[in-house]
Amino acid sequence: MKIHVIIYTALFAAALALGLLSCSRDNDEPEDLIVGRWEVQYTSRTSHEDQTTEQSYLGEEEEWLFCFKHDRTGYISHTYVAEMNDYEDFTYSISGSTLTITMPEYPCGKGSGEGTYTETFNIDKLDNQEAVLRMLHESPDSDYRIHMKRIGN
Repeated sequence: MKIHVIIYTALFAAALALGLLSCSRDNDEPEDLIVGRWEVQYTSRTSHEDQTTEQSYLGEEEEWLFCFKHDRTGYISHTYVAEMNDYEDFTYSISGSTLTITMPEYPCGKGSGEGTYTETFNIDKLDNQEAVLRMLHESPDSDYRIHMKRIGN
């Protein structure tokens, strides 16, 4: 009988330990979901005055990529006309539903290196496949959104 009590106690302890381990941080937090490579599908601007929305799609020879890394760094890559490519490193932080990207003030990291440029976004949508970022402070008359799909980790 004592053996059965010990076995049942050990099984209960193992089940409890597994249960507690499974309650660790889920991977559906914005900090985890944003990590990966994202391709811009289109941008949209919605007027506050008449609520009309204009969508802008990229040309066939144009590609915008955002890459967010676990260490809170990343890069933006803009390719157009096959061989012309702009590349910009950045750091980022997320607080609630606000994403802040900070990069050198000058394109492609060139220049004096003394200043930085910060852009702030509201995360309107973020899941394993799709992200919609709304630029804050863009314009008091309209909302500007970047619509992206995940293309890799």
